[in-house]
Amino acid sequence: MLMANELPEELVTEILLCLPVVSLLRFKCVCKSWYALITHQNFIREHLLHNKNSNTLLFLWQTTRDTVVSTLSYETLQVSLTQPLRLPFTEVRNFVGSCDGLVCLSDYNALNVFIWNPATKETKVVPNSSLSRFSNDYRIKSGIGFGFDAKTSDYKIIKFFSLFDPNESYYYEGNAPRYRLSEVYSLSSDSWRKVDSRPDLINVRAIDTYTNGMASWEACFDVWKGVLSFDMSGEVFLKTPLPVDVDDVLNSPGWKNFFVLNESIAMAFWSGDKELLEMCCDIWLLLDVGVKDSWTRLFTIGPITGIERPLTWGGPLRFWKNDAMFCTTNYRFALYNPFTKERTNLPIPSYSCSVTYMETLISIKGGN
Repeated sequence: MLMANELPEELVTEILLCLPVVSLLRFKCVCKSWYALITHQNFIREHLLHNKNSNTLLFLWQTTRDTVVSTLSYETLQVSLTQPLRLPFTEVRNFVGSCDGLVCLSDYNALNVFIWNPATKETKVVPNSSLSRFSNDYRIKSGIGFGFDAKTSDYKIIKFFSLFDPNESYYYEGNAPRYRLSEVYSLSSDSWRKVDSRPDLINVRAIDTYTNGMASWEACFDVWKGVLSFDMSGEVFLKTPLPVDVDDVLNSPGWKNFFVLNESIAMAFWSGDKELLEMCCDIWLLLDVGVKDSWTRLFTIGPITGIERPLTWGGPLRFWKNDAMFCTTNYRFALYNPFTKERTNLPIPSYSCSVTYMETLISIKGGN
C-alpha cells in the first residue's frame, strides 16, 4: 500500500482538494508539508473554486433561550447541525450576507457585527463604526452589506445610514436627515473609513443578493422603487429602477422578492389572489446594474396553488432542482414543485432567516 509520501505531489493535491474542510483541518497535523500545502493561499482558493457548486443553506432563528442555526444540504435536503449559535454579543437578528464561505451577521440596528466561518468555526468581531457614536442621540435609518473586492482581494462591509432628530419621524416627506454617512470596513486592515459615495434617503430591506462584487438591497423612497447596489471595488452606489411593467402595478413591497440567478440579480414579481392561495410569478433578470432597460423577463411560473406564501415575505427566493422552489406553509419551510404540485415539508420554522454558503478554508484574520 502506497504511503502519502510515495504518491506524486500533484495527485496528493488533487485528492485533498476534494475533501471537506473538517477533514483538511485534521490533516494539517499529518506532516509539515501537508500543513504548508493546506494553509497556502493558492490551495485555499482552488479548494473554494472546487466547492463553488456545493451550496448549503444556513437558517437562523430565535428560540425562547437561544439563537439557533441549522444547515440544509442542497443535494440531499437533509437538515443537520441544528444547535445554538455561540454569539460574541447578546443578540443576532440578521444575516447581512455570505461571500466565499464567510458569513456576516448583525443585530437589528447593525450596531454590532461579526464575521463567521461555519466550516472552521472562526469568528471575527468587527470593531464599532461611527454609527455607534450616534445611537443614543439620533434616530437611525441604516443599511449594511458584505462582499469581496476583487481588485484588492479584500472582504468588505458597507454601512450607510441617515441620522434624524429623535423628535421627528423619518417616514414623512420633508423631514430631512441631519447627516448622511457611508463607511466601509476592510477585513485586511480591521478598520472602518468613510467613503464619499452616499445614497439618497431611501428605505432598504436586507436581501441576500450579493453577486459579482455588488451588494444589493431592495429600496424605495416616495414613489421610487428599485434596487440599490454598492460596488465593492469602485466603492460607489448605483440605483436601478424597477422595470416599467412591474413599477406601474406594484403597490406593496411584499409582492416582489430579489435573489441571485446565474450570478446576476433577479426579481420574482407575484400577482394573483393571496386569499385563494393562487398566484403567478414572473421572473426578471437584471443584466446591467444601474440600467433600467436591462431588466429582462425570463419566464412565468404558475398559477401556483395550495401554499400560504411563496417564501417568507421580504426574503430571497430560492430554487432547487427541477424548478422546485422553497416556500412557507403551516409556519414551516417547504419545497414546492409548481408543475407537479408536490410539496416536501422541512423541519425549519418559516420565521427564520436564511443565507446560502459553501465550505471554505479562508481564515478570518484575528478570528478567535
